[in-house]
Amino acid sequence: MVQELSNSPGSFLTPPVEANYSCFKRAAMLSLAHISSHAYMSAAIQAEIVLSFYSVKPSRNKRELMRLERLLLDWEYSLPPELQIHPGSMTLPSKHVILLHAEFQNCRILLHRPL
Repeated sequence: MVQELSNSPGSFLTPPVEANYSCFKRAAMLSLAHISSHAYMSAAIQAEIVLSFYSVKPSRNKRELMRLERLLLDWEYSLPPELQIHPGSMTLPSKHVILLHAEFQNCRILLHRPL
């Protein structure tokens, strides 16, 4: 017996409720794309810090330290408003934004900790 296919509510052809929110999903994916591109930039800066100061023959000099500090600060200032954390704000940022800023602080610790 072949079952007729219908597009009535509750049928498997009816799109699920979450499909009606595709514009919100698109905005969330765009935000995740922003986060991942900034996370990549942060990882690249962290790699430079590790290569400059934690390699077998580190080149720890003040000029390099200042250059990497400037890179970090430029990265932080380049974040779009939705990826920034505002001190004193009553809204809690998403965990992805918090992780992004934790990576930033980790880079600063790696850069300035005494060896």
